[in-house]
Amino acid sequence: ESRIADNIAHATFLKEAAACEKLETALNGYAGRRQTLNSYAFSQNIKDARSDADTMLRRFDGSRAYAAPGRLVAAVKNPTHRLVARMQYESGARISECNYLKQENLRGILRDLVTGATKGVIHVTKAKGGLNGEKYLLPATYRKLEDKIKASGRFKFDRDRYRGSLKTAAKATGQYYNASHGLRWNFARKRFQAIQRSGYSYEKAMAVVSFELMHQRADITKHYLR
Repeated sequence: ESRIADNIAHATFLKEAAACEKLETALNGYAGRRQTLNSYAFSQNIKDARSDADTMLRRFDGSRAYAAPGRLVAAVKNPTHRLVARMQYESGARISECNYLKQENLRGILRDLVTGATKGVIHVTKAKGGLNGEKYLLPATYRKLEDKIKASGRFKFDRDRYRGSLKTAAKATGQYYNASHGLRWNFARKRFQAIQRSGYSYEKAMAVVSFELMHQRADITKHYLR
């Protein structure tokens, strides 16, 4: 995802993604031969990133944020998909971070440690052995997620169908389809402004947004603010 934000050539992205997939195969082969009991699963995350790259790197130069994200989210007809879109817009979560959430991921209605606003908090994991973090949702969105989890034990959805719902909503609202990643761009810009209004410096706001997007580098936020 950081390479998408860096606006590299689409062909370069595909080459690097393929290399990551080969690394997964090699690591699993090594683990099997050495009987380390370790396992590595990059494929689904790479698939998600490749889907965004296919849309964004081929056609865009500059900001990938949606012009009217609120209208986009409201135009998503499937209720579950609309909830996922709202979660991405409000918290900057990746698709993978919204999927397969359980009761243990719910942290309750708490105080945003940066702005002081009342928010619903969920705990997410980037990937097995990856980064963990908290995501802030509006209380109403959090309650809808909580109800979904209580009803079925976990919140899950089909990623490809979700992308299809977003694409249809983008067309219905007269916006170019910027993939699900576009909502993360909208979150970053809105969140950055809210943090600065709370009295944080430019550099501190950059670092907080990067951390909440679950990136390792603070300067990656610059790409989202274009």
